[in-house]
Amino acid sequence: MGRASWNCVRTITYASQTIFQRKPYHRASRRHPLSRHWYEQNLIITRRNSLNYVRNTRSYHSADCDTDHLVVAAKVCIKLKKIHNAKQKRRPRINIASIFFPNECTRFADSLQEVLKDCPTNTVEERWGHIRDTIYNSAMDTFSKQEKKNPGWFGAGITAVEPVISGKRVALRECKRGPSEKTLAALRKAKSDVQKTARRGTNEYWLNLCSSIQLSADCGNVRGMYAGLQVAFGPSIVTIALLKSESGNFITNCGKQMEILAEL
Repeated sequence: MGRASWNCVRTITYASQTIFQRKPYHRASRRHPLSRHWYEQNLIITRRNSLNYVRNTRSYHSADCDTDHLVVAAKVCIKLKKIHNAKQKRRPRINIASIFFPNECTRFADSLQEVLKDCPTNTVEERWGHIRDTIYNSAMDTFSKQEKKNPGWFGAGITAVEPVISGKRVALRECKRGPSEKTLAALRKAKSDVQKTARRGTNEYWLNLCSSIQLSADCGNVRGMYAGLQVAFGPSIVTIALLKSESGNFITNCGKQMEILAEL
């Protein structure tokens, strides 16, 4: 750098350029037109308690910013402060896909009309709170809670599958403790019951899913129809076929892939 001017650095003790061991031409930011000496005139000011967050500071000679000063940039790693606040537990969401079913809507209207008969008339706030809670509770009882993920046929028929699975475990434990013809026959019967129950539950699950998709299509519920189709077919999987070289290795470099495609 030659005879560089360090007066500005001495007066400012929070310049982040001074704490990194960079090359001299990466620390200077301006070259004097007459003396041709480099000077460190552009600084990035940082608080002393924030110097640990600065990872690197340097000047870039290749950046064209239409001035005789170089661009000085700093890489900073900022850690956000966690703000702890008490959040009220949210209510479960209602399954709005069921509002397109005529039977469910009729049952909801009847239950709501019956519950709102005893509405208090003391104050406006008390009356509004009663109406709000009543509508939500009636809708939750009628349309059920919205599930985040589809449980599948096993989760849908868990009430029927769980007892036979428990019976199979008990039969297997008894067969290992005292092997005999009787315990072996009981174990085979338990396995057969589990298989029959699983097949029956799977069949009922897919029949109910197909019925709900058809009913949503008939009622004009496009959102519910496509949601049912997504449950049936699963998420769409996008695969990419990589190109291979003559040796049989996959080509991951985009430039080489474009060269091969241009040759074809």
